[in-house]
Amino acid sequence: MKRRVLCYLLCAALISALFTLSPAAGLSEAEIAEFHCTENRDTKTSAYWFSSRVIYDGEKAASEGVPEGYEGLVMKLVGDSAAGFTVDFSDLCIPVSSVKALHMRVYYTDKQREVRVTIDAGTSWVLRHEAKKPGVWEDVVISDAASLKLLANEDGRLGVFGFGFRNYDGTRNSTVYVDEIRAELIAPDSDPPVIRYDGPDHVITTEGKMFTLPVAAHDEYEKVDFPVSYVWDKPATDEDGKLVKGEYTLTLRASDSFGNAAEKVLTVTVGDRDT
Repeated sequence: MKRRVLCYLLCAALISALFTLSPAAGLSEAEIAEFHCTENRDTKTSAYWFSSRVIYDGEKAASEGVPEGYEGLVMKLVGDSAAGFTVDFSDLCIPVSSVKALHMRVYYTDKQREVRVTIDAGTSWVLRHEAKKPGVWEDVVISDAASLKLLANEDGRLGVFGFGFRNYDGTRNSTVYVDEIRAELIAPDSDPPVIRYDGPDHVITTEGKMFTLPVAAHDEYEKVDFPVSYVWDKPATDEDGKLVKGEYTLTLRASDSFGNAAEKVLTVTVGDRDT
């Protein structure tokens, strides 16, 4: 009995120790908002991880010897020849078409490093930026449209990617500081996308068919096409998505990244099924 009790006590102590030693537990909302970082590594996305990660406020950073030149919160990463973390912008729902640039402000403390960004754990690289020199804060920027597009999720919005640093000389237990990771948005415009439809305003068709139109929406400011939704004044299709007989008003709608909306109204007459 005593042996069983002792075993329980040892297990409890071990579990407690594991939780006590777990690094970077419990990131605050402010810390996540500053760096858009995740608690855990997304191994499908991030090529590098850290051996330790600490996020300081301004007062604590100064007392811990963080180099001057940061603003607000600052992250200290220590890694064994490389360090990094997973970045996740998904919850902000930022269309990549509205992103002008992605800024990553970093400070190198060892020999020359590379800043790397990947979406597939290093199988390919969206960015491989060679640091100018250690001992200074540097703003690393992704601004070309092709690279920004690679950072989009399937909905075309800024998503998840791996952000990391690599030493050239294999330095061990190397340190890097991150001041911010920020998406700079293009200035919003007030013009809606243009709905391109060359068909008649009164569409005549027959029941039992699937309904499609040769329509698209393009926004010249964002240089991108947006989806067009069909809004009927009353149900016009059956459970299989096929037209049912009747007279309908159809509104074609499209919105850009800034909420500017365009509409085009059509009349649709659905007659008897073809025989």
